[in-house]
Amino acid sequence: MFLCSGKPSPIKVTGVANSDAEAELRKLEILKLREDLEITDDIVNSEAKLHALYLKWLSYFDHHFDVADEKAFKERFEIFKKSARDVNQWNKSGHSSTCGLNRYSDMTDEEFVSCSWKTYPKKANQVIAGIAHYQDN
Repeated sequence: MFLCSGKPSPIKVTGVANSDAEAELRKLEILKLREDLEITDDIVNSEAKLHALYLKWLSYFDHHFDVADEKAFKERFEIFKKSARDVNQWNKSGHSSTCGLNRYSDMTDEEFVSCSWKTYPKKANQVIAGIAHYQDN
């Protein structure tokens, strides 16, 4: 699983006066993350370089498995390699957007879909993006 942006640790917003500076700091953090986790043909064609990239990726994001568990590490690394190769292929294909690794890059599509997302119930006659939605009674 990959999405079109990575997300480093969140910045705590402390007030309106600092919001511009904090927004700039956030942009710099994202640029640094993209630079550190950049994917190239050279990397995706080398098992050793993919392994090094995965270790670097693990240092940026919380992992949901015991890194000391060799079997779990190998399984997650295989998923990560596929994500890295998919990102590289996407970015080379001439799309108008670029993608990168993020905190979900070692999850399967099924695991990602099963993540708990907060949903909000629709209200009667609610309009979303210009389309009326109605509840059945």
